[in-house]
Amino acid sequence: MIRPACQRSCLLLVIGFLIQLSSYPQCRINAQFGVPKDAEAEVGADGRVRLPDEVLAVAESLVTVDTSMDQQDAVDIATIIDAAKKDANTKTMLAEMKAANPKEFEATAGSEKVELVRGLLQAYEELKLLDTLFQDPERALRLMVEEGMVEKEKIPMYEKNPQQLETDTRKGLYFMFVALAEAAGYF
Repeated sequence: MIRPACQRSCLLLVIGFLIQLSSYPQCRINAQFGVPKDAEAEVGADGRVRLPDEVLAVAESLVTVDTSMDQQDAVDIATIIDAAKKDANTKTMLAEMKAANPKEFEATAGSEKVELVRGLLQAYEELKLLDTLFQDPERALRLMVEEGMVEKEKIPMYEKNPQQLETDTRKGLYFMFVALAEAAGYF
């Protein structure tokens, strides 16, 4: 479980990001979560998939830090990190988030690495669940409002356009993932 201090720091980063996000409509996420569509991998003559050395090194590090992490999750997380590092929009937003929220980034970076890696896994799992949650956008909005996950002043906007809630939620989780990856030294 992630310590409450780390969760608060990450939450503050995400809230700050969502505020900044409204001025960046061109910001996009390359693929559904898991292995990005444009990930580089090759299949050898033996039928095994070979990923870039950087991805494998990060995956190995993730499993070393959190020995309970599933190997496939580690590979998927490492692949997302690799794709995020290559995305210019992600780099720009991360730099702007760090500049706008230096204390929160410093507090998050001061967390234990195992907590940050577990946070990455938690964010990854939540990102995977978004597809299921948003199969019915109106129901997703209702559930998120009931749980207090949507700011009251934004409810009318999301009622008019429930798909915007999915977009904002996905981007918020993605940048929380990236912020945790950066704090853990993987970015």
